[in-house]
Amino acid sequence: ARTQWDAHMDEVTVFLLTVARAGEALVETIEAARAAGEFDGRPLAVIKALRVTQAHLGSQISAAVGAARARELSWEAIGGALGVTRQTAHERYRDVVAVPAQAE
Repeated sequence: ARTQWDAHMDEVTVFLLTVARAGEALVETIEAARAAGEFDGRPLAVIKALRVTQAHLGSQISAAVGAARARELSWEAIGGALGVTRQTAHERYRDVVAVPAQAE
């Protein structure tokens, strides 16, 4: 029961975060653009826009990983949040400086 409660609270917490709401809005906007034909009408422009967005999100994920490491969270916990194994998380982000994200 405790594990189920913790999982439930994790889900609730995620939906309360500003970044989660912004991410959902971004996904909805991209899906609307796809449905409106933008992917077919200007596919190269869409690819470039998504690539830039992906790069920006990648840097933000690195900042969040740095903040997690600054709080001494485990690679296992970080990997779980990323949806990858502890080892994969460590391999991808081991060079990220462990500092609070606001300190950058």
